[in-house]
Amino acid sequence: MAASAFMEHLSTDIKSLIVSFVTRPKDLQALCLVCKQLREIATRHLYRIVELDVGGEADLRLTAFLRSTNPGLAHIREISLTSSSLNDDGDESDDDRSSVMTVDNTEESLLSAQAHFATRLILDLIPNNILERFR
Repeated sequence: MAASAFMEHLSTDIKSLIVSFVTRPKDLQALCLVCKQLREIATRHLYRIVELDVGGEADLRLTAFLRSTNPGLAHIREISLTSSSLNDDGDESDDDRSSVMTVDNTEESLLSAQAHFATRLILDLIPNNILERFR
């Protein structure tokens, strides 16, 4: 019996249990490509805990994620948002910092606004009352 034929005869609960042992996102993504039923099961596990870097260049990756047609949005239970752009202090001297303070403040305000917009969009797109943790 071929592996695919064997998998077809397993119940959804057994398949879900098997998929629960797959922890690497790349492996879950690969399972999504096998068949429709495994895609539905793997998508649940893939989107259960989402960690996003918002603001600045990181927002470019959010485009595909933040679509109302994304089937994974309904399966999100935990979201962790970070903004490495806002927290990047670097190793600048005090003189360097003072000379670019105005630019940094403007850039920081822009990045903060981008992060706020992305956060608002995420919260608007996911179904109500499904989040267990948001940080």
